[in-house]
Amino acid sequence: MGDLTLYRDSDSGSFSVSNYFIDEYLADANDAQIKVYLYLVRMMNGGRSTNIGDMADKFNHTEKDICRALRYWEKMGVMSLNQDRSGNIVAIQFHDISLRQVSGIDIAAETAPVSVTVTAPVTMTAPATMTNFPVREEAPVTEYVKPSYNAGDLKAFKNKPGTEQLIYVAERYLGRTLSANDIRSLLFFTDVLKFDEDLIDELIQACVERGKTTFSYMDKVAIDWAENNIKTAADARKYLKSNFSDTTGGQAKIRNISTAKANPSKGMETRDYDVEAIEKQLLSL
Repeated sequence: MGDLTLYRDSDSGSFSVSNYFIDEYLADANDAQIKVYLYLVRMMNGGRSTNIGDMADKFNHTEKDICRALRYWEKMGVMSLNQDRSGNIVAIQFHDISLRQVSGIDIAAETAPVSVTVTAPVTMTAPATMTNFPVREEAPVTEYVKPSYNAGDLKAFKNKPGTEQLIYVAERYLGRTLSANDIRSLLFFTDVLKFDEDLIDELIQACVERGKTTFSYMDKVAIDWAENNIKTAADARKYLKSNFSDTTGGQAKIRNISTAKANPSKGMETRDYDVEAIEKQLLSL
C-alpha cells in the first residue's frame, strides 16, 4: 500500500483534537483506534506521510488492526475513507466534529454554516482528482478472546502430548525461554483458535522473519488468521503471499527446526516448569 493522502473538510486552518472528541468519543474507543486517530492527526498537521504498513509496525499491530481502526472512525462519522478500485484505502478525509456541539446540542445534521477560528495554515488538501469509492462491506468477525488461564490450565497443557516439543520449537525460534504469558498464548492458539503444531510453527516463523518476537503481536496475527479461516500452514503461506509483501529484506527463512521436529527427543533438554512460579507471573500480569 502506498502513502495515504490526509486532508480535512476545509482548507481554512490546522486540525486539532477537540474537547468534544475527548468527551464523546475517547471512552468508547480501544487502544488501537485511539493511537491511529492521534497519529494521523499528527501526520496531517505536520505535513508528513504515512501508510497502513508503517502504522502497523509502529504500534505493533497487524495491518488489519489498522484498517479496522480506520473503519471504526468512519462508522463514528469522524472521518471518511477514500478507496481505489481494488478496495485499498488511499486517502482519509477528517471531519471537524467540534462543529457538532453548540451549547450542548448536537448539530451534526444541521446544514447552516458555522464559523470557527483557526490559527495555522492548512498543511495538506485533497487532490482535485480524488474519487470517493464505496467502502466494501466486511464479513462478520468472530470475537476471539484469550482466556485468563490459571496455573492449573498451564500444567494440564504442559502434560498434553506434543506441548513440550511445541515449547521447545518456539524457544528455538525466539532464542529465549518462554514466560508464563508466552505459554498462555500457545495454549490460546491450540485451545481457542484450534491451530495445529505446524500452523503455530508457521505463525511464529512468519512473525520472527518480520522482526516481531512478542507474543502480544503473534496473538493479533493468529486472530487475523483465524478470522480468515486459515486452517493449515499451507493456507497461511498462501495468505501471506497474496496479501502482504515480503518484509524480510531478503533474509533466509528460518527452516532449521525441521530436524528437531523430525527427532523431537534429540538434543532436547527436559523442561520442568515451576507451576507455582508460573502462577505468580500470571497474578502479576
